[in-house]
Amino acid sequence: MSETRRQKRESSRMNKKSRRQIDWIKIKKESKSLLFIFIGFFLIMLIFSSYSIYSNNKIRSLVSNNPKITTGKVISKVSGKGPHNANYEFYANGIKYSGSTFNTYTGSVGESICIEYLEDKPVINLFCDETEMEDYFNASFLFSLEMLGIVFGFLVVYIIWKILTNDKKIIAEVTSRKK
Repeated sequence: MSETRRQKRESSRMNKKSRRQIDWIKIKKESKSLLFIFIGFFLIMLIFSSYSIYSNNKIRSLVSNNPKITTGKVISKVSGKGPHNANYEFYANGIKYSGSTFNTYTGSVGESICIEYLEDKPVINLFCDETEMEDYFNASFLFSLEMLGIVFGFLVVYIIWKILTNDKKIIAEVTSRKK
């Protein structure tokens, strides 16, 4: 029995292992699925950013029809990664109202800022520096493309890193054994 084992080991050593070679059919198949994922990601980013711009522009157009100007006080700043929006309070007709900036606010908490609000509905208000309408192409489409580019770049670097570190799973995804 040990003789049989020895023969099997020797024969396996004698047989050359087949080497893995890049399989372009597998790469083409994986590329198609990644393309659909990227298109889906882009469309989701485009929809969310377009909706945000639409909402902000709607408030801007409502306030611009009959604006009333007052001063408010910054009560807090939302910080962290991404935009640093400010929350503010102001008084209109003796009633306290609140709102927040659309874009990054560079001031500090406690500052007085200019607020425009709808005279009939002070709940609809905005920071005076943000009264200009946003352009959909620049603010939505180009932003979505930029985010897609960042994700694509990270993915490419990740795949290259995995291949260079001989990650067997990634290598098996893009190669096949050729005899």
